Amino acid sequence: MKPASYDCNLFCDYCFYRATVASYPDTGAHRLSMDTLTELVRKAQTVDTQAVSYVWQGGEPMLMGLDFYRRAVELQNVHKKPGQTVLNTVQTNGILIDEYWARFFAEHGILVGISIDGPKELHDRHRFTRSGASVFDRVLEACDIMNAHRVEYNVLTVVTSDTADHPEEIYTFLKERGFVYQQYIDCIEAADGLIAPFSVDPGTYGGFLCRLFDVWFMDGYPYVSIRLFDNLLQYYVRQVPECCLHKDNCGAYFVVEYNGDIYPCDFFVREEWLLGNIREMTVNDLIGHQRRLRFAGLRCLPCDTCEQCSWLGFCQKGCIRYRAFPDGDYRSLNYLCESYRTFFEYTRDRYPFLAWDIQRRRRGLPAPAVPGRNDPCFCDSGRKFKKCCEPYAFLLKK
Repeated sequence: MKPASYDCNLFCDYCFYRATVASYPDTGAHRLSMDTLTELVRKAQTVDTQAVSYVWQGGEPMLMGLDFYRRAVELQNVHKKPGQTVLNTVQTNGILIDEYWARFFAEHGILVGISIDGPKELHDRHRFTRSGASVFDRVLEACDIMNAHRVEYNVLTVVTSDTADHPEEIYTFLKERGFVYQQYIDCIEAADGLIAPFSVDPGTYGGFLCRLFDVWFMDGYPYVSIRLFDNLLQYYVRQVPECCLHKDNCGAYFVVEYNGDIYPCDFFVREEWLLGNIREMTVNDLIGHQRRLRFAGLRCLPCDTCEQCSWLGFCQKGCIRYRAFPDGDYRSLNYLCESYRTFFEYTRDRYPFLAWDIQRRRRGLPAPAVPGRNDPCFCDSGRKFKKCCEPYAFLLKK
C-alpha cells in the first residue's frame, strides 16, 4: 500500500521510490481516498481468503494521518470474514510517531518497521529533511515511545557505499539500543546508465555481510534476528524462506498506488508493468493478468552461471531488479552474485550447527553435554567433535 505515493517529509538522497514521480507527476499531495480503499478492502477480504496482509509504505505512509488508519482498521473489520486473519504493518521513518500513534499501533497489533541506518554519524549521511536537518534524535525518541507502549517493531538499515565499512559499529549500536529484529537492505541505484555514488559495490557488500555474520554469530545468536540470516537458516532446515528474494518466482504481492493503480512490485512501478486499477478489476483478475504472469516468470529466465551454481536452491537467481541492473537485460547474472556467493561460502561451515541448534531449541531439548574432542559430535554428523562443532559449542550456553 502506497497511500501517499512518493510524498515524504524527509528527502533521503538514496530514495528509490522518488522515481515514481515519472508515473505520477501530479502537482500537490497524493492521497489514497477512502472510496478507493473501501473498494480494495472489499475485494481483498473475500470469503475464500484466509489471511490478508496490508503493508503500508511510501514515501511516508504516516502522512495520511492517524484518523485515516483508524478508518482503515474499521473498514477492515467491517469486511472481515469469520475466521479470517487481517494483518497490518507500517514501514516509516518514525518522525511522526507520538503517544497517540503508539497507543493505536499497540491496540491493533500493528507491526512497525522503522528506518535507522546506524549511529547518528552514519544515519545522517543520507537521511535528512529537505533542508538537510538531522532527524536521528527524533527517530530514537519514537522508538522510546513505542517501547513504553509495547509496540512490536523492527529496524531496517540501508547499506550504502560509505556505511558498508562499518558492520560491527552498526550492529553493536542497534543491539545495545535493544533493536533485536534487524533487516539490512543493499542500496544500489542507477540513473542514465550510471551507478549512483552512494551505491554499494558487490565486493564490498559481500564483505559487509561476512563481517556482520561474524559479530552476530559471536554475540547475538540466538537473541538477535537478522532477516537474511534467518532466511538462510530456513533453507538449511528445509523450509521455504519467507522473503520474496529467495522464492522461485516473483509477484507474491501487489503494490497499490494512491489512486488504486496496481503493480507487481514496488521496484517496478512503471507503465510497462501497470496491471490495472482496483476500482475496475478484481483480485482474481489481477492474479491471472498476463502481465503479472510474465513478471512472475522473469526470475526463471535462464542464466548459465546460475544453473551450475550449488546455491541456486536458496538464491533463486536473486531479485530480478538486480538481474536487469543496470542495462535492463533480465537474463543477466544478478549484479549481487559475487556478494551472496562470498557470504554463502563464508558461512557454509557454521550453518549446519545453527540449523541443528535451532531445531533443538524449538523442541525444548536441553543443551547436550560437551563430548571429548575425539568423541562423535553431538549433532550426529558422524564426525569427531574437534572436526565438527567444537568451535561453536560455547553458543549452547546462550
